[in-house]
Amino acid sequence: MKINKKINNSFIINEQWFEVTEFNYFWGFNLTRSYYNNEKVIYSIKEEKRTLLTDLNVENKDDFLSSFRKNLRYDIRKFESSNINFFIKEISKDTFIEHYNEFASTKKLSRISNKKYDDKNYIYLGLYIENCLIVSHCFIHNNKIVRLLHSALHNTNEDEISNITCQSSNKYMHFYELNYFKELGFNTYDWGGVSLGDVNREGIDKFKIGFGGKDVKYYDHYSIPYAILLKLKRFIK
Repeated sequence: MKINKKINNSFIINEQWFEVTEFNYFWGFNLTRSYYNNEKVIYSIKEEKRTLLTDLNVENKDDFLSSFRKNLRYDIRKFESSNINFFIKEISKDTFIEHYNEFASTKKLSRISNKKYDDKNYIYLGLYIENCLIVSHCFIHNNKIVRLLHSALHNTNEDEISNITCQSSNKYMHFYELNYFKELGFNTYDWGGVSLGDVNREGIDKFKIGFGGKDVKYYDHYSIPYAILLKLKRFIK
C-alpha cells in the first residue's frame, strides 16, 4: 500500500506499508515498512524494529479478553458495566487531528498536520462521554492489517472527568477496536510498535504488552536521502 506525504510543502515522502516496495532507494525520499526482511532491496538503509500483533481470527470477544492481563480485564469489565454514558464512533480526520494536537501540546509531543493524512487507508475512532471526546485513535490499513498510529486522551484538567475514567476509557476502546476490526474483516491488529529498551517509553510498552499481542520484528527500509533527512530530524530533536 503506497502513500505520498508532503512535508513542509516541499519534500514528497513516498511510503509503502506492509509489503515489498518497488521504490528506487537511491533517489527520492522513500520508505518501506514490512514484517519480513527484504534482502532484495538495494541502495537502502535498513532498521530493525519491534511490534506486537494480535490475530483477529477468533470466535468471540472473550477470546481477546482471555489474552489480556488480569488487571486489564478487570478495568475493561468495570468500565463496560458502569453507568457511564459513552459511545464510540468513526470521526473525521479534522476532528482527530484537532484532538490529537491538543493532547500533544500538554505532553510536549510533535503536532501533526492534516496534509499528511489525506489517504483513504486511514481510520479514525473516538470515544465520547456525554458528547465530550475523551479518547481518539488513528489507524492505517491495507484491508488485511490495521496498525495503530496515534492515540490521544482528553485533558482531564479542563473539567470533572477524572484521569482514572479517562484511562479506563482508553483501555476499553482498545478492546472495542479489536472486535470492531474483526467485524470489518481484518486479519491482524498491529499495536503500532514497541521500543523494548527506551526508558522513556517503558510505560507505553508495558501497557501494550498487557493486551497479549505476539512480539514480532519488522523492518524499515529507507532510501539514502530519506535516511539522511531522518537523522537530521532526530539530531534537531
